[in-house]
Amino acid sequence: MYSTFLGGTAADEGIGIAVDKDENVYILGNTGSEDFPTVKNSYDTSYNGGHGGYFYDTGDVFIVKYASPAASQPPDKPGKPSGPRLLFAGRPHVFTTTAIDPNGDNLYYMWDWGDGTYSGWLGPYASGEPAQASHAWTDAWTYRIKVSAKDDHGYESVWSDPFIVNIGSIKEGKMPPK
Repeated sequence: MYSTFLGGTAADEGIGIAVDKDENVYILGNTGSEDFPTVKNSYDTSYNGGHGGYFYDTGDVFIVKYASPAASQPPDKPGKPSGPRLLFAGRPHVFTTTAIDPNGDNLYYMWDWGDGTYSGWLGPYASGEPAQASHAWTDAWTYRIKVSAKDDHGYESVWSDPFIVNIGSIKEGKMPPK
């Protein structure tokens, strides 16, 4: 079942509809709206009709594709990050994870370092390709690292299970807790 709103501020009409084998929906129609919505990389994003506001004598034609919700799925939950567990503050350390995208899309990863900072989206990586990121903590403490994956279509996974690291401080003479 599909439901949406499409159109601008003038007269718009869908005159044909089709569904392909992947359940993507295509709508053909006419618009008299100068503000009919378009997306990046559209064939033509300008309104070329007249200014009468009625599509049947001065408007433009449109074709819209709605991707099936089943056509793209979010990536699977990333694997629990791996890397060293006993570390020292001020030194960068490398961690690794992997996720699979059911559609085979490229993936981007965001790391939550457990200290209130995030990596931002890193990538792209091929689905199933190990992804690495590094981080240096400033304070001796125990932190919970987790990671999320996002595919090319913007669908995001849930967060991974946390990986616990213990950070010591050479400057303060504190060894990482075991």
